[in-house]
Amino acid sequence: MQLHQLEYFVVIADCKSMNKAAEKLFVTQSNLSKAMKNLEEELGYPVLKRSRHGVTMTEMGEKLYSHAKVILEQKGIIDSLSQEILSRTLSIASYPFFSVPRLLGELYSQSSGHNNISYHLVECRIKEVIERVENGAADIGVLVYNSEQCRTLKHQLKQKRLQLTQLFQDSWYVNVGPKSPLYNRDSVELRELLSYAPVRMPDDCFSNLTSCVEIDGVKFHQIKNTVFVNGCGAMISFLQDTTVFRLGPGVSRMDLERFGIRSIPIQNCQIEIYVGWICKEEKALSADERAFIHKLEQLKK
Repeated sequence: MQLHQLEYFVVIADCKSMNKAAEKLFVTQSNLSKAMKNLEEELGYPVLKRSRHGVTMTEMGEKLYSHAKVILEQKGIIDSLSQEILSRTLSIASYPFFSVPRLLGELYSQSSGHNNISYHLVECRIKEVIERVENGAADIGVLVYNSEQCRTLKHQLKQKRLQLTQLFQDSWYVNVGPKSPLYNRDSVELRELLSYAPVRMPDDCFSNLTSCVEIDGVKFHQIKNTVFVNGCGAMISFLQDTTVFRLGPGVSRMDLERFGIRSIPIQNCQIEIYVGWICKEEKALSADERAFIHKLEQLKK
């Protein structure tokens, strides 16, 4: 007995017509009749009664019908599980961190042609990263945060039952493109940045915690004329084509150099920057998630 014979039988029983069942199954009526004849011979009893008014089930056919429906439903569940395995998704929500797109690109190149997996990357502020991981829209959240944000961040993560793994510590650098007068400098003072506009994503409650951070007597809220964008691609374009600047971790300098953008140290900057990732508490990481996190861990090496 084969599964397609049971499927044919169920459709015939539902349609009460060999002709309608053949149309629904996209087979010829003669092949359908032959399949049912073979099924009845294998079972040793008739399951269908044919008349000029259509097709009905015998008493044994009705018993077979109930069992066949269960078997076909179970087959559908198994097929859906197979599809889940074949169509995997790795969803990342990340603070605008220029290294993350490259890491996902490396994973794609390594798996291309071998694994049917799609990658989803959303770049957003810390608050939205947390929300996306909390509601399941993202599997992993990548965070870049500073010492002023640390206490509030950890408090919120605990409330939302999210766990934070800190990977390494860094410091702020100034990112500028070739049109910036600061481009060839070995270091800059924060005071010098008051003459230029920063480019960043729209603020949230965490970025507001940084507004009163002070370096050499200059507070961050004194930097005006901000250009707001919605992702790394737009930031790169502004940095390449204008005199704007961006503040970011030093670990991304190699990725920015590919676009002609320099990362310049800020003089007397004592602000500690951390790079880490979050997920739901007690989450069992998939192989794809572990591979991505391993690449994140290699950034500082």
